[in-house]
Amino acid sequence: MSTAGIVMTSALAGYAFAKLEFRFKNALFGLLLVSLMIPIQVTIVPLYVIMGKLGLIDSPWALVVPALLGAFAPGIPGAFGIFMMRQFFRGTPDALLEAATIDGAGPVRIFFRIALPLAKPALAALTVITFIMSWNDYFSPLIFLNTTDIMTLPVGIQSLRPPFGQQSSLVMSAVTVALVPVLLVFVAGQRWIVQGFTRSGLNE
Repeated sequence: MSTAGIVMTSALAGYAFAKLEFRFKNALFGLLLVSLMIPIQVTIVPLYVIMGKLGLIDSPWALVVPALLGAFAPGIPGAFGIFMMRQFFRGTPDALLEAATIDGAGPVRIFFRIALPLAKPALAALTVITFIMSWNDYFSPLIFLNTTDIMTLPVGIQSLRPPFGQQSSLVMSAVTVALVPVLLVFVAGQRWIVQGFTRSGLNE
């Protein structure tokens, strides 16, 4: 759920920065790039307070809601996703969008019917990257989740390690099982990852 939300919000914001004109656009985009340098540890305390006031602590929504806003990852999948989609949409010909406007299409229709279908490589690449980052996230679930039944796999695997001694076979078996979905997603989307980054990187 968080992966789909992050991809959609990144696409919307990236399109706005690439094709729409509004006040302080460059300043806001500059702040977005600055957020790439902000580690999650800086924002975790305010996020915990906010989630506590919303009553979302020890709930899966404590991970989903901030992720949708890019709060868990000012880098990936936060500001980086917006930056990647912005670079891709900058390569979309303005003449194509202007022709749709002349035909009577509004901004929303142009985005969903023209710009978004053209951005399939970038969307697929961002989906794969976001899924892998979310799947491997250890720090956020450790802070926000307390109940064993809703903990994510990285936290669960860590809990398999006894305080004294080692159970390497059990831990490695769990790690192998946890790697299977990531490998499947990566193999399915590796062509799109290369294509999406190539097309995004070619745009100045």
